[in-house]
Amino acid sequence: MTTETLKKTPLYDLHAANGGRMVDFTGWSMPVQYTSIINEHNATRNAVGLFDVSHMARFRFDGANALEFLDGLVTRKKIAEWIQARLPEDITFTDHTEQTAMIAVQGPKAMEIAQAIVEGVLSELKYYQGREATILSHPGGLVSRTGYTGEDGVEMTVSAENAIATWEALFVAAAEVGGHAVGLGARDTLRLEAAMPLYGHELSEEITPLQAGLGFAMSWDHEFIGKTALEAIDKDSLPVRVGLAMEDKRVPREHYPLYSGDQQVGEVTSGSQSPTLGSPIAMGYVARAFAAEGTQLDVDVLVRSSPIMSTDNLLFAKTHEWVKVEESDGAKIATVGISAHAIEALNDLVYLELPEVGKETTAGESFGEIESVKAVSDIYAPVTGEVIEANSALPDNLDSLHED
Repeated sequence: MTTETLKKTPLYDLHAANGGRMVDFTGWSMPVQYTSIINEHNATRNAVGLFDVSHMARFRFDGANALEFLDGLVTRKKIAEWIQARLPEDITFTDHTEQTAMIAVQGPKAMEIAQAIVEGVLSELKYYQGREATILSHPGGLVSRTGYTGEDGVEMTVSAENAIATWEALFVAAAEVGGHAVGLGARDTLRLEAAMPLYGHELSEEITPLQAGLGFAMSWDHEFIGKTALEAIDKDSLPVRVGLAMEDKRVPREHYPLYSGDQQVGEVTSGSQSPTLGSPIAMGYVARAFAAEGTQLDVDVLVRSSPIMSTDNLLFAKTHEWVKVEESDGAKIATVGISAHAIEALNDLVYLELPEVGKETTAGESFGEIESVKAVSDIYAPVTGEVIEANSALPDNLDSLHED
């Protein structure tokens, strides 16, 4: 999908003008970050973060039996076309996603910041409750005490016309208490720390809510589509979602297999460095017998990238590394570094493994590894030979990679 065909939220121009790095996220142009994923993450944990979550669908159902219809339709989310195909004639269904904006205000200062622009006492809202609200003097908005960060806060829906004014009012108030606008990158690390599942990772059409730890969101006292199938499942035979904490600095990534001894017992679904804990964490699915807290497992760290190499003098491989090859006493000496483009793409670095002096290398094969909160990449040997020097100070001072 090209940039021109991506959908844009009512706040798109504001994000672009204020340093948001825009990316394709499920067909929407969304900010992945503004400054640093770690800074935005910490601002949310310590003060308040503002999130544009307008890409999330907002539907309205009208009709005398609308509530009864929804009770039978969900636990829980399905696509609009699927809902429309099952809609009774006496109920109307309207998709308001592109006519509205949705802003999440999350963090210890969130309720204070949101209360300043929302009429009515927000603290009276219980968790996962919502109501209509007048927001920034505009009636017809919605506010719910929900979020995707593990922090207290609200998500508010306003008209597209009122979106920029609402965001700017919240942003000014947030900045006064150390808050920040937050992109999708930090939203992902925040939800991972809070053990909240993500569709396409911990959630899918094949994974049941019971496996995903979402039984609390199900009500068994009425009929709904899928209830009979769920009741017939042998729950003990299915893998279940678990949280994982690494004992070293390597970050487990999606699809990395999980082992107990030589037996594969599961797979990682999400993994990242935890800015709050300062160590790698993950979620995954494992056989129920290995899901108890404290169970020791091993993760198989796989090679995840392919080399883009150059052996010319000081040329850059766009997505990986630069290589400078020099002659000395008849021998070729190759100096390998991480390009500025790669450092920008990786963003906040969390782990660097360099080869030891004396290690034999083979051209094109991995001899090191660099990881960030976003990705992992191998460092490849440009020549066959032997490592004669490595910057041993770098692994404990990763910020210096951003310096000349």
